[in-house]
Amino acid sequence: MSLPCRCAVVLLFAASPALAQRPVLEIRLDGVGHVLVEGRLSPGGLLELPTAPIHELIGASLGGAEFMSLDELSRTLGTHVSVEYVPRLALLVIRDPGRTLPASRARFESLSAASRATPAEVFGRGPFGSIVADSEGDRLVEGGWNLGRVAVNASHSTLSGSRWGAAVRPLGRMWLSYQASERGGSSVSALWAGGRTFARAAYSSEVGKVRGQLGTTLGRVTVFLQREPDDWSTAVTVRGPVALTIAHSDDRLSSRISFGRTMSPFTLPRIH
Repeated sequence: MSLPCRCAVVLLFAASPALAQRPVLEIRLDGVGHVLVEGRLSPGGLLELPTAPIHELIGASLGGAEFMSLDELSRTLGTHVSVEYVPRLALLVIRDPGRTLPASRARFESLSAASRATPAEVFGRGPFGSIVADSEGDRLVEGGWNLGRVAVNASHSTLSGSRWGAAVRPLGRMWLSYQASERGGSSVSALWAGGRTFARAAYSSEVGKVRGQLGTTLGRVTVFLQREPDDWSTAVTVRGPVALTIAHSDDRLSSRISFGRTMSPFTLPRIH
């Protein structure tokens, strides 16, 4: 509720004795949410608040009473929760820095889960690299540097020689990449990361096709799928300071060790 609205509510109730017996105020759980309630004045002139909407806001039972005073509310919430009433703003602020209330814990856990769901290696600055080997004895070595909004990389494969490329991040959760090889082939791709799910679409001039890819994160593990013309390719990555990927594609098993900011958890460790 804006300051002018709160002031209007206060003036309205001050001007009308009947309405003043049913004061309306905003109750705010700091960092979580807020609710408007209609209180009442006790025979002794104490402000009493309805418990039902407060229960919905904080996620905890306040007992069986339909209304309770500010002192009763403060005692019920406990010493780790502060209750501050600002009459001139028709505002009651509940602060729970220790996250003892269920609503505070749920909000914190939600934010923490969202933060953990986006792997830092996708957006972190600094060097990155990987080594790939497959069951046919071929190898690929890649290295590069991420500058924040721009990243550059180079790689060398026993099958096709050297490649190089660059990636830019036009949006907070998106990378656009370009790759070229010494044989003249090139590819462009887009990587979008949102919460636990990651999607990537890539077009390669070498094969003339667009490939759709999808990944999801479960804690430290990323599961990745890519639709091929005749089958699915799969990969599982265990993330950490050094990430390990095991994949199956084109009837080959391959493994990759990677570190730093790299798209490798969301691309197959395929040697080409």
